[in-house]
Amino acid sequence: MSFTPLSASIAFVFSAAVIVVAAVSLAFCGDKIGSHSRLGRLWVGSVLLAGTTSLPELVTTVTAVRIDAPSLSWGNILGANMLNMATLSVMLAIFLKTNFSVIQQREQLIIGSLVIGLTVIAVGSSYLDIETKISVVSPASGCIIILFLLYFILTRRTKQPNELTSMGTANSASYPLTRTWIWFTCSALGILISAPYLASSAQAISHYSGLSENFIGVLGLALVTTLPELTTTATALKIKAYDLGISNMLGTNAINIVILAIADAFYSGGSLFSKIDNSNIVTGVTSILLTAVMILALYQTQNGRKTIVSINAFGSPILYCTTVGVIYLMHTTL
Repeated sequence: MSFTPLSASIAFVFSAAVIVVAAVSLAFCGDKIGSHSRLGRLWVGSVLLAGTTSLPELVTTVTAVRIDAPSLSWGNILGANMLNMATLSVMLAIFLKTNFSVIQQREQLIIGSLVIGLTVIAVGSSYLDIETKISVVSPASGCIIILFLLYFILTRRTKQPNELTSMGTANSASYPLTRTWIWFTCSALGILISAPYLASSAQAISHYSGLSENFIGVLGLALVTTLPELTTTATALKIKAYDLGISNMLGTNAINIVILAIADAFYSGGSLFSKIDNSNIVTGVTSILLTAVMILALYQTQNGRKTIVSINAFGSPILYCTTVGVIYLMHTTL
């Protein structure tokens, strides 16, 4: 897609608006599906909703590797994960009041640990610099996909009786889920259709500004492709679907790393996991650190303590902005 500065701006605003509206719809539909079906909010948030809101990252990352821009794909994914944790910390401080007991700390700990494990595999494999691929699968991408599939299977089998019994079996049976699923699918299609225009227009705007490729990925693409997650999570927290909102953001970060494994299959220059540079490593380490602090903050809420949540809401955005500044300096001094 070719854009002029004016058309790029128009396309960016319009596609962003469509994605925000679709994301709000996804949050409400996800809450209804999780509450009135046997799937549960935790699984819906960490797998179904997270996978849907990660569609922009999937489209832009695969496009980046196909045009031989691996640094852009790394910056997009790791930058998005870093931004997700920073914004989630702020949203929790705003929306989480005294309802600490409604958060399933153990389940959120599992999802957060999965995110950290997947990120460690992705970033750590870069030190081995293995170009080998078996067909289209590299060792790192194979490990990432297997680990996520194990989580998918285990959480799918987990029962969440507190959610089911609170709604009542009769209420769940009488709720018209078919209509909700239709709205959910239409909202997902809205994001899928709008995402390429959002990414392409963002790239065009960034191109006219003369910023470096990796910085564009970390700040530009990551910022615009996380709109569905940010909007969906904020909406979920606002309607007090806390587990849905938190698991959506953590699940999105896990799926984003899986997207790198998927993009690896489309990359013709060897293993995508051997194409990481120092700035990507900085972003990855920051993402891991922000996730670890988020897990600690959620764990502390079980005792009704919100102090670390408030500290995290202040410190995480500072760490995010500092990392972005470091990456900018690393590329401008080259």
